[in-house]
Amino acid sequence: MALTDAYLIATKNLPAILDAIKTARAPDKFALRFLEDLGFKSTNDRLIIPLLKALQFIDDNGAPTQRYFDFLDESQSAHVLADGIRDAYEDLYRINKRAHTLTKAALVGKLKSLTEGKKSEAVVQNMTRTFLALSKLADFSDESLFTPRQNQLAPRLMGNNRATKWTKLLRRRRLKIPLCSRSLQPGLLTQ
Repeated sequence: MALTDAYLIATKNLPAILDAIKTARAPDKFALRFLEDLGFKSTNDRLIIPLLKALQFIDDNGAPTQRYFDFLDESQSAHVLADGIRDAYEDLYRINKRAHTLTKAALVGKLKSLTEGKKSEAVVQNMTRTFLALSKLADFSDESLFTPRQNQLAPRLMGNNRATKWTKLLRRRRLKIPLCSRSLQPGLLTQ
């Protein structure tokens, strides 16, 4: 299941923490000490670390990932955050491709369903608050950045006339495209 268990108890510092991350020098390891050096010493703020792991900003050891470094660029940070949200809440986005537009009540219902009723009401409420707080800070406006890979790659790799044939071929054979478009060559895509 691709639905993060990470959540914040209080989301009031979330914008400030993310802003501090953007302005600070990237650490070798994002740990409690670094968070405290940024000025966030509350025990509630510590929960940002598992959330950053879920968003794939840091790896399991706390080392910043490429997504973390991309987030540092102010011009694209909101889009990068949206991408991280889609990864962390992948199951939610499978149910509704525009999950970030759901009402709080609808979101609570979807999360209860996805967690199969195994989470307490308080945990589901915290998960909901965290998702909504993250969504407010993210920019989901460029939907084309997040469309399935098979729809993105075909038009780029070949002309529009052949792209239609490629899309039909994909649908008919239900092929999966590797994530790296460099591994594909246009000559290999035609029959």
